[in-house]
Amino acid sequence: MQTPIQWEEIPEIVQIAEKLIEHFPEKFDGIKADWIVGYAAANKDKPDGKKPWEMAGEKEPMAFTNSKKYFFTVFLADWDVRSDEAKLAMVYAALKRIDRDKPESGKLAPYDYKDQGELVRTFGPDWESKARLPHLLNDDIEFIEEPQGL
Repeated sequence: MQTPIQWEEIPEIVQIAEKLIEHFPEKFDGIKADWIVGYAAANKDKPDGKKPWEMAGEKEPMAFTNSKKYFFTVFLADWDVRSDEAKLAMVYAALKRIDRDKPESGKLAPYDYKDQGELVRTFGPDWESKARLPHLLNDDIEFIEEPQGL
């Protein structure tokens, strides 16, 4: 029998989201950090090949009655060893998935190149596994939002 996942709420995730929303108002306009909750699987290790984070949305009509509309999940053992820079980048990537036209809806954009292209163009294709990333709040970063001409 498989051991059920023990979920632990991680307030740090919402705190990071608040800081990013405040620091990048042009990117996250209309998104409220209190719509987000962060959980970690406390008793499981991240399987090889699995993304270090996931983001799920609560769709309408359930989102009408739940104060939390977005659920950011990680594996605790993996999260705890991540640098502040990596944690910022992961939460930034998750925030980029929120529907800009209707952020209160709980709807997410698909996790694909179009959605995550800015991070891939700015930090490289394997940004989630890089040992060193710039600090999104302290470093001067020029995001590459659109593909560059050849």
